[in-house]
Amino acid sequence: MALTWSESADSRSNLGMSSIIQENIITPAASDYPTGGYPMYAGSGSAPNNAGQQWGFGALRGVIAIGFTGTAINYIWHYNKTTSKLQVFGISVATAGATIYTLTEVAASTDLSGGTVSLLGWGF
Repeated sequence: MALTWSESADSRSNLGMSSIIQENIITPAASDYPTGGYPMYAGSGSAPNNAGQQWGFGALRGVIAIGFTGTAINYIWHYNKTTSKLQVFGISVATAGATIYTLTEVAASTDLSGGTVSLLGWGF
């Protein structure tokens, strides 16, 4: 997996006891989307194979996609707290001849390159 992970400058804010928010920017590489989504880690200790994918928190409470560039705008980016993964969904027509749309998770190895996603993480 070649997801590039960087913390936005001066983005970490302490909101009081046990509450921190931080903005990070991810840049997907060509065909790197793993089955079930990109793993999200609270801190580097829980990311043995992807130490760059981390928030620097003791615990990760939630992640919200807040900004997009390039091709990333064409997808819906959703943090699944149960699996601790950032999932990517596309919109498709559910039935022929009808204007009914559904969200479908993109397939593994989908090329999501060509853009960035700004994520706001909440943890402590």
